[in-house]
Amino acid sequence: MTLRQSSVRKVRDLDGVDSYEHLGNNTGVNILNTSAPPLDDVRVRQAVARAIDQDAVIDVLGGTGLTPRSTQLFSEDDPRTGPRRSPRPGPPTTPRPPRN
Repeated sequence: MTLRQSSVRKVRDLDGVDSYEHLGNNTGVNILNTSAPPLDDVRVRQAVARAIDQDAVIDVLGGTGLTPRSTQLFSEDDPRTGPRRSPRPGPPTTPRPPRN
């Protein structure tokens, strides 16, 4: 059974109910065209990524304490994606070149 984040919180509080949880995919995603200006500039994409307050978005959606911050579509333990690196805190020391 799949439940919304707000429902998971309610189920956790029920007496006599055992829940087994697994975070599936994180399907809240934005897809941006990075082949056209201004998003073809890696610095612009980094600025957009840093401008999004993930914790605030998670809070508004009712997932505080339930849903971790994420930078990819699938969770790190999803067998289809393999391990992922955690995002580095703060700005990178040197910008990465754009991907082709």
